[in-house]
Amino acid sequence: MHKIWRYIPKGLRDRPFDAYTAIALVAVGIYGLIDPYFPEIQGSAISAVLFHIIEVYFIAAGTTLAIALSVKPKDHPSFYFFGQMYSWAFVCAAGVAVVLLQLWQALSVGVQDPNLFWLMLFIFACVSWAAFVRSFDMWLYYKKGNS
Repeated sequence: MHKIWRYIPKGLRDRPFDAYTAIALVAVGIYGLIDPYFPEIQGSAISAVLFHIIEVYFIAAGTTLAIALSVKPKDHPSFYFFGQMYSWAFVCAAGVAVVLLQLWQALSVGVQDPNLFWLMLFIFACVSWAAFVRSFDMWLYYKKGNS
């Protein structure tokens, strides 16, 4: 295990939750592109197209986050920091878009399974909040260092 661990980039070793989240976001985005019924309450063609755009956004944000964590901070300090900060901001924006899309669909089409609706809403709201807190914390750190 120690031999494998040393080959993992330092940023991924230092921030395993961030790495896991990046991989999960890419997986959710790819799954959403493959499964035409994800999320389950899609009721119109325009909502399906909007959600596919959001899925691509999740894939791009997760990939950028994983790459930013993989670079050497001493070689590329700006990309290491800003890549993470903006990736989290993009994840927050995509999560908010999912929450708003879910609410719009619930109001316009209705909810077939209320438990699933509230679970999806809760999960994406929590992802949005956590991403906002992480991005805002990094932004405050940057502002504090430049003032």
